[in-house]
Amino acid sequence: MSDEIHINVGGALFETKWSTLQRHGDTLLGSLTTTSEYYNKDKKQFFFDRNPELFNTILDFYRNGVIHLPTHICGWNWKQELKFWRISVTDISECCYPTYIKYEKDQNLVNYIKNAFVVRTAEYQTHKVSCLAGIKQRIWLFLEEPTSSIAAKIFSVFYLLIVLLSAITPMLATHPDVRQKFVDIDILIYWVNLNGLNLWINKENPKEVMFVTSVAPKWLKDLDLFITIFFSCEQILRFASCSRKKEYFKDWLNVLDIILFFAMYMVIGLWWSVVTMTTVGYGDEVPKSALGRTVGSLCAVSGLLLLAMPIAVIARKFNDLYEKNAYREDFKKLHTIRKICKVHPASNIITLTQSKTLKNTPDLNTRELESNSDNKIFDIDM
Repeated sequence: MSDEIHINVGGALFETKWSTLQRHGDTLLGSLTTTSEYYNKDKKQFFFDRNPELFNTILDFYRNGVIHLPTHICGWNWKQELKFWRISVTDISECCYPTYIKYEKDQNLVNYIKNAFVVRTAEYQTHKVSCLAGIKQRIWLFLEEPTSSIAAKIFSVFYLLIVLLSAITPMLATHPDVRQKFVDIDILIYWVNLNGLNLWINKENPKEVMFVTSVAPKWLKDLDLFITIFFSCEQILRFASCSRKKEYFKDWLNVLDIILFFAMYMVIGLWWSVVTMTTVGYGDEVPKSALGRTVGSLCAVSGLLLLAMPIAVIARKFNDLYEKNAYREDFKKLHTIRKICKVHPASNIITLTQSKTLKNTPDLNTRELESNSDNKIFDIDM
């Protein structure tokens, strides 16, 4: 038998040697025989209904012993090709392995984004529910899914405002222009000494003086109480309306919410530790003893290691999520534009200006477009 072998891949004819393919006998091409289902006896060649553009790379593997993947082709195609030709992923060159693995990372990221935005109400919709379950469903959608109703959208905006207020309130409580002065520092020292007490305060530190001679206004305390009650009620309602309690605790965001729920009631002790961990300290509370200074030092170092250093990693991850979500939104809008072409069955062309206008449309009612069964889908000239 001649050492030459002819392989037809998608209509393109390739010629190589049996000895070349048999270098990797555990692969599809390396185990070919004339009795194979891919062999055409009349043409005396093997036929594979695959992409011929990718086959050159596959054939080079048998010549060079390693696979180098072109970067302009999606990793999904290479995954399917390697699976078909029975070539192991370990045969990919080290320099090209990131090209292959990038597809899986991107796909996992896309799936993560999809799961983050999916409406988790399947447990309610698969069967007829009772009145109580229906109420729980409406509460869950109202709190968890802003797109479920206009009221839910309004609540999500209101919730965001409360979150901003909760972040601003501690700062307002320490601002000199907001606090209300109730005694002068000299008078305070006089009354303390008159009663035989010691006032551990540094008169040269304006922050210490401010905190012992002034108090937060009543309206600020009432606002802080309202925020605490609001988040407490929201957390309790979300947990009560969740139909899958075990799944609820598997979501790390929910676990974080529960931690914050308890933190709101322990804010009399978190203020000093958080300020120490996130900054160089505010100065209103400082450790005096050796043990206290040791704890403060550990808090500062922990803040540097646990908060400051991971910021770059978190920012990078957020940027990747934001970019992938932007691609996802553009992809969805492109399909929506195709559906809109149903309203013009006599023409299959939409201008570039019209397509840009449609892409900038925030909300397109795709359900109504899909329900128009009398129209047809046409390609778009972009």
